[in-house]
Amino acid sequence: MVNPTLDFQQIETTLGRLDVVVFGPGIGRNKQMLVPLLEKVLEYVHETPNICLVIDADGIFLLGDCLSSIKKCKNAIVTPNHREFERLYQQVFGRNEIINNTNQQNIADQVKKLASHLGICILRKGDSDIITDGQQVLIGSQPGTLRRCGGQGDILSGATALFAYWSKLKAGCEEYSTEHILQGALAASDFIRFTSRLTFDRIGRSMNAADIIAQIPDVVRHIDQNIE
Repeated sequence: MVNPTLDFQQIETTLGRLDVVVFGPGIGRNKQMLVPLLEKVLEYVHETPNICLVIDADGIFLLGDCLSSIKKCKNAIVTPNHREFERLYQQVFGRNEIINNTNQQNIADQVKKLASHLGICILRKGDSDIITDGQQVLIGSQPGTLRRCGGQGDILSGATALFAYWSKLKAGCEEYSTEHILQGALAASDFIRFTSRLTFDRIGRSMNAADIIAQIPDVVRHIDQNIE
């Protein structure tokens, strides 16, 4: 469901009926209008531990202006690509902070440092996806597509929302823990990486985000058959 308004008073009535919210994809970068909205959403989620918040795309751009609002929001996860991560990292620790991308361990240490400082979960997309709450680190290393296409990150943010909810549901809990969100993010990473690789194998370099979505039913059937 896409909420058709940016009026928080109208959005608030909807939030009470939701298990998870994705903020960012396609919302735009009008800071004057959207930063206050994100701050109100963060405040609401802070006070409502039975909702998980996934922040992606333009939401990550806006987050740099309301970092104090997201601190210790343990039921939130941010899903940056490498450029979005670098910008957010330097907004938190300073523009002169050097981002060390020389190896996977250095990247994981920096993602863990940022997650620990903010008190949230982070899924940093890359050759391997790094997922952490600032304490434990999980790696999504399922082989992915040989070509990333526009909109693939949006699909991942939606999958993260879904699998985080399923993780909480399986645990029989009313409120989200970081463990639910981490396990959901890892499942989403593996699922979308597998689906995108299948899409590439079938379609090739002309693939787009809609093609990935079209392959999801086949992947679900594949999973169901293996479970049986």
